[in-house]
Amino acid sequence: MILLLLGVVGFLTAAHVCTSLFFGRGAATPRKHNASQPAVTVVVPIAALASDEAMGAVDAARYLTPSSHLIYCAFDEADPAVIFLRKQLQAGGFDDRSNVQILTGRNAHTRNPKLDNIAQAYAVAPTDQIIFMDGNLRFGPHYVDAICADWESQIDVLSTSPVTTDEHGVWAYFEAAVLNLSHARWLHALARSGFPFAHGKLLAFRKSWLEGQGGFAKLHAKRAEDTALVALARNAGARIALTSQHQEIPLGKRLAGDVFARNLRWRFLRSRDLCFGYAMEPLSAIWFVLVIVGVLAAQLDLPIGLTIIAVWIVLHLSECWAWARVVRRWSPMMHLGLVLRDILEPFLWVLGWWLWRHRGWRDLSSAKSAKPSSDAR
Repeated sequence: MILLLLGVVGFLTAAHVCTSLFFGRGAATPRKHNASQPAVTVVVPIAALASDEAMGAVDAARYLTPSSHLIYCAFDEADPAVIFLRKQLQAGGFDDRSNVQILTGRNAHTRNPKLDNIAQAYAVAPTDQIIFMDGNLRFGPHYVDAICADWESQIDVLSTSPVTTDEHGVWAYFEAAVLNLSHARWLHALARSGFPFAHGKLLAFRKSWLEGQGGFAKLHAKRAEDTALVALARNAGARIALTSQHQEIPLGKRLAGDVFARNLRWRFLRSRDLCFGYAMEPLSAIWFVLVIVGVLAAQLDLPIGLTIIAVWIVLHLSECWAWARVVRRWSPMMHLGLVLRDILEPFLWVLGWWLWRHRGWRDLSSAKSAKPSSDAR
């Protein structure tokens, strides 16, 4: 029994430290931009974006390459994000560009309002290569070129492992700890291990490829579009890859209620779309390691509290080092965010099995009881 516990503790501790080291060493070296890259269509959902996020989405137009197209999507012309964005595009002189447009309206009301939001853009996209990027990402000066440089011809689905920046307040750092160390770190590790997943912040694929697999309706086969796309790609034997550089998510200030609701929604989606994977998630969580450490310490007659604290410090510092390395800065708030995550994760994991909290994507309603269309099966 003791040998088994020692093996489990050793394996899980090594996995945590190694994934932190790999994550902290950074993403791959950015590929050189290719001047002959084909034109792409960038689709950016802006429905219900806050004004500061909508301001960031303006950069998608500011830094758009001349040969590419940009389509912003929203449900309603009266959406404050649409009104704000139109003013900013006009002020920047981007509103008269033929390759930049804002589409509004909604033709469907499914359990995935994000897909409802981008469906029209997918239908009218003028290029074969499409990049879906969430409106709350940071759009850098060469964002299209950087993504296309990673998009080799044999890659069917390109995604990313996003990291956060510009956190303000304790709850922003808690969400950053979840996104950076519980999500991006393991996405990065899985990709390096040859088992990449996609993340909904950035999804890029060829329209002709998706149509060959059954079309846009196939993305409704699961509750989240990224898990549906991964399942589709794996079934088709397609190649999935992540961008060589992390995509940044400026967080700003976060409210506790919003943070918890988002985390519970993400967990609910994973518990339904990736049931077995969600059941195994505790193996990647520090709290589970500490429980096993406590049991082992009791078996060896070691001081349980001190042993748990010693192991936790090692794991905590390795994660904080990785976080600081990836975002190229350090803040004492990082430690607080990680402590909060470690305390709350076991409770959120249990609640994630059933607690929807009646919250849709960006506070927008979704038909939660809707079934996949017949074409999505």
